[in-house]
Amino acid sequence: KPKTTIATVHYSHDPLQAALFSDVLIGCTNGVSAIKWEMIQSMNKNGIILDVGKGSISKNVASLAMENSIPIYRCDISAAIDGLISTVIRNKEVFENELGRKEIMNGINIISGGQFGMDGDIVVDNYKNPKNIIGVANGAGDIKFKTTKEDDINLNKVKSFIDKDVEK
Repeated sequence: KPKTTIATVHYSHDPLQAALFSDVLIGCTNGVSAIKWEMIQSMNKNGIILDVGKGSISKNVASLAMENSIPIYRCDISAAIDGLISTVIRNKEVFENELGRKEIMNGINIISGGQFGMDGDIVVDNYKNPKNIIGVANGAGDIKFKTTKEDDINLNKVKSFIDKDVEK
């Protein structure tokens, strides 16, 4: 624990002793009923049970806990799976529709979608159909914080290019 932490830490090899006056019992096993009724009874009156594994509390002990109004929570991965699926779908869309580079005028390139930018490339929202300028690539995987005169000239040319395209 950090030196600035005032609280003390206690360790016990005995699960029942470790559960004594605890606020939370955390079960991390995979199919092994590690949380026993005696452990639950030794918790603080308002204690909770958190199952971050699967099956770390038996059906019988879970029923006893519920009958005694002791909350049991299980970590659920639904949100993580939803996030993973939406990330995969969005990455596919970006890869197919937004990732790329295009020379729009002599020596002026626009990029988008995570395309690595060479020094001076203009980063836009979508190289196929740009509507917004994001910045100027620095050639090292980032956006320039300070643009050169040439960058500023090219930014104005890209802005005019976008404005003409929007008017169509």
